[in-house]
Amino acid sequence: MFSEKQRMKLPVLWSFLIAIGLILAYGTYLQINHKIPLGNNPVTDILLLSLTIVYFIGLFFSSRIHLSVRITKEGIEFRFFPFHIKYRLIPFSDIKIAEIRKYSPIEEFGGWGIRRADKKFAYTISGKYCIEFHLKSRKTILLGTQNQDVFAKALRSAGAVISKTNFEH
Repeated sequence: MFSEKQRMKLPVLWSFLIAIGLILAYGTYLQINHKIPLGNNPVTDILLLSLTIVYFIGLFFSSRIHLSVRITKEGIEFRFFPFHIKYRLIPFSDIKIAEIRKYSPIEEFGGWGIRRADKKFAYTISGKYCIEFHLKSRKTILLGTQNQDVFAKALRSAGAVISKTNFEH
């Protein structure tokens, strides 16, 4: 029916983070192999090496972050990897209404990622469009999307009630 996988697409940010990593790795190399201290008050070699390794492990895991959303017969499944190993399900029977809209992740939630505000949970990677599911339990789950038209069409085909607000076709 519908499936979407979103990744962070910020080439300037990734270039900056990789450049910092390379500078850190080069500084670590110089301090350990050539005994040229990194800075005026250098840390120990083992601490510097540990920090460099942790930085690159963090960079690797950051590059693997993605949001997967799919519509199945049971409902909407989503996974924010690596924080969710298994898909989470929003059963169609729990959805009161779905709202397609533009949103501002920074203004509404303080940024992208897994966010919470009162009884509203947001799962976003990038972009400015979302499908907001208002559940019968009075909880709201917002899923960012890059394919809002296709997502909405698949939801309608599955029988979900959709409200269009703040959204132009």
